[in-house]
Amino acid sequence: MPHTAIDTEAHWTQSGWHGWVYGWKLHVLAVVAAVWIPLAAELTPANAADNEVAPALIREAPAEARYLLGDLHLLALCTLLSASTFPLCPGP
Repeated sequence: MPHTAIDTEAHWTQSGWHGWVYGWKLHVLAVVAAVWIPLAAELTPANAADNEVAPALIREAPAEARYLLGDLHLLALCTLLSASTFPLCPGP
């Protein structure tokens, strides 16, 4: 078990896949092709909510981007946002 006094900025979070996790989370926006090219990234404590970090990363997407792929959390975020704010989100 990690000692929380070693890294005082890291936090605990509960993962559906891994149970309780202590540490950090890397959020990445990348081009998915033959080679994956990262366009934007944000390192946050493990308990940071994806829906709070995703909007800033999506804004970093180039104008030429046509699609946005993500998990159910990203889809839920897109339903809350207007298409004019995030045109990469799928329409209704």
